[in-house]
Amino acid sequence: MSTGASNPIRVGVIGLGVGERHIVGYREIPGVEVAGICDIDPAKMAAVAERQEVSDLHKDYRTLLADPSIDAVSICSYDDHHVEQAVTAFEAGKHVFCEKPVALDRNGLDRVVRAWSDSGKRLSSNLILRQSPRFIAVRDMVQAGEFGDLHYMEGDYIHQILWKITEGWRGKMDFYCVTYGGGIHLIDLMDQTSERLRKPRSVYLPLGSTNRSNRSNRKPARRASIAYDTEENAQ
Repeated sequence: MSTGASNPIRVGVIGLGVGERHIVGYREIPGVEVAGICDIDPAKMAAVAERQEVSDLHKDYRTLLADPSIDAVSICSYDDHHVEQAVTAFEAGKHVFCEKPVALDRNGLDRVVRAWSDSGKRLSSNLILRQSPRFIAVRDMVQAGEFGDLHYMEGDYIHQILWKITEGWRGKMDFYCVTYGGGIHLIDLMDQTSERLRKPRSVYLPLGSTNRSNRSNRKPARRASIAYDTEENAQ
């Protein structure tokens, strides 16, 4: 993809909740142009279009993806729409930046991976804590051996945003878990911290109750642990 001013990368944004922040971010990158936006809520889309000065509006993501002039898309819609939109985007020849989670289950992920592989395009997501100075420092210390041999790692992801699961669009899904939106940061950081040192032998993440009827009883925290192969077992 070209990043020259005369031939900018043209991006579309699907979903205008957090997607509006994607528009702002793209505007800060030289050689990138926000070409079109999409949302199922016409009022929200009109308000974002006015604030961000975007003129090409779509109520259906498929019409945005059918635009041959768009090079890449941000998928910022509800989590249970990600797979279908990502697959369609790859089939339309677009690069994809997808909000986490890319998929909610293994079957959905397999579909995305196949479409991505067949397209020859790029896929990325927003695991932003990788760039946090504190976590970079911890990773560098572990990689330098300052913690000795790595055998086990455990972490907690704590928040006070239970309302995100009990209310709004997440609360309407038949299956949801804080791992999708928050706990994945913890898992990713642990994986990044141990990168190249040891092969994970097991990953444990208690999901708890994720059905709609028990959703109000969930605790606003996730704990994950990773056990690593010893040198003897890894051989």
